[in-house]
Amino acid sequence: MTHSAAENVTPDLSFKRVLVIRLSAIGDVVFASPLIDSIKRARPDAEVYWLAESTVAPLLAHH
Repeated sequence: MTHSAAENVTPDLSFKRVLVIRLSAIGDVVFASPLIDSIKRARPDAEVYWLAESTVAPLLAHH
């Protein structure tokens, strides 16, 4: 039986801030949104920031 290295990794949940960088790829921003929701559920005290162009800003208004 084989195991990937990722199966043995324990996530470090001690982070306080997250920066998500998606400059202009609208599709990537849409697909990253559930990830941000998961981070906020796991760490409600964490600060999440986006770095993106103004064209995708309306998609990020609720995040």
